[in-house]
Amino acid sequence: MNSLNKDKFELRCLSKEDVPITKDLMLNYFIPYLPLYDTFKVKRVDVKARVSNRVEETCDSGLSAGCFEKSSGKLVGALLCKIYDDTSGPLATNNPPELTAMIKFLTWLKRDLPQALNAKKISSQAIVAVDPEYARNGIYQALSEKCDQLAKSAGCDYVASQLVSIYTVKGSQKIGRKVLREVYYTDYRDPDTNEQPDMDFSSIHNFAQLVYNKL
Repeated sequence: MNSLNKDKFELRCLSKEDVPITKDLMLNYFIPYLPLYDTFKVKRVDVKARVSNRVEETCDSGLSAGCFEKSSGKLVGALLCKIYDDTSGPLATNNPPELTAMIKFLTWLKRDLPQALNAKKISSQAIVAVDPEYARNGIYQALSEKCDQLAKSAGCDYVASQLVSIYTVKGSQKIGRKVLREVYYTDYRDPDTNEQPDMDFSSIHNFAQLVYNKL
């Protein structure tokens, strides 16, 4: 695995001022590489709205990190995290049914997470993106390590993440994350109706994992 060149790149905690450039990064490089939206047939306009909201929710959490190219100041990678909250309220009634089904799946995947890990405080890693032009520079690993440090400083005893593509699964394996749960989409049933949602199973990304690491 490549190590980050600290003469070329700088890691730092993201802030509210970084929201616009983080949105640009995520909309350009996170969405095209997130097959879960396609699996649940979520429309692109709804994908963009959800990703924009997630950036606003997590960018200034104190747990999110960005990787910047020193020579240009360009944001080339970001990992967005927030404190895990298992007191989720009802789903928004104005969400399209496809988006509602996807959110229900993600909520189901991370159900009872504090109890499963016997954790007091968890940093939940929400979304990550790296500009493909800067791939193979050790950016994903460096961001993960930086966010682990931020989480530990904030009093978290665990970090956890939901992985929905084979690429993030491979990256997670390389940095030693442990698998708590794994489910193939063909086996998933809506927890309320016990019926299979309307899904597209044509993607090579055919399963999801919930992974964690003790700090």
